Amino acid sequence: GTISAIDQPMGPAALGDRSFYAYQSGMLIEALKKEREQILSTTQDDIRALAEYVASMVDDHAICTIGGESKIAESGDVFDQVLNLS
Repeated sequence: GTISAIDQPMGPAALGDRSFYAYQSGMLIEALKKEREQILSTTQDDIRALAEYVASMVDDHAICTIGGESKIAESGDVFDQVLNLS
């Protein structure tokens, strides 16, 4: 599931769209290749090592969302802190 969004077959139009998006956002195709390799090299032990962090977030009732600024503002009372990722 994780890799399917990265490795899905693309026709010329989709490849063009991806390249244009990468250019517009400053994302390099090399970064996507590196992310793909990191995903593929992840082991069960790597994921299990995150258990302490996940448990901590669950215990703290942490809420994290990524979305449009206006929609997040509409639900602002749900969040203690709102950060801009860009």
